[in-house]
Amino acid sequence: MCNVKQPVIARMESDIHSPQVYSILKVLTPLGYALQIVPMQEKHKSMKDIY
Repeated sequence: MCNVKQPVIARMESDIHSPQVYSILKVLTPLGYALQIVPMQEKHKSMKDIY
């Protein structure tokens, strides 16, 4: 469906590493989704606030 090999999908699902943006787009596009970069909310100005 999205031409991403099963081991790549497994690594995405395991949350062990950060997937490449290209790999994410190859999964999202056939599903009808897009990746957007949007401003962070005021209360989340640091990545450590999110995680």
